Amino acid sequence: MRLKNDLDVEACLNRVFEKLWLQGHEVAPVARRSWLFVVARNEAALVGRHAARRSIERAGNEELESSGGGVDPKTETLMPLDALLRNEQIEKLRLAGRELSDQQAEILRFRFYDDLTFREIADRLQIPLGTALTRVRAAILKLRKSLDDEG
Repeated sequence: MRLKNDLDVEACLNRVFEKLWLQGHEVAPVARRSWLFVVARNEAALVGRHAARRSIERAGNEELESSGGGVDPKTETLMPLDALLRNEQIEKLRLAGRELSDQQAEILRFRFYDDLTFREIADRLQIPLGTALTRVRAAILKLRKSLDDEG
């Protein structure tokens, strides 16, 4: 993954060095180089996803502001159109979430509300990493299908 600006590159490097400092000693010396490449790739992907999310949010805010929505700069409160759209989206997501099993809802809560990594989720639920990944994917696909059916 290629990062688009110097700040993202610096953030990624800082995260990689932090992991090296905190966990590098746990990795066998012969495997440390490949481990570091994997860590760098994963951190770059994470920083890239965060940058993409910020870009999408900025674009959405600009669109809402031009259409009468957005945040009123004087009061820092949502303008009526933005509040209405956001409430509608939240309600659709809440209704779609009701179709998830308890297990699927729990794993999505860990991933997106608690911001746990897949490894942390697997450890917390005492399941293999692959199972955690599969469950998150299945839950997201179920939500997507439910939301697409409503749209």
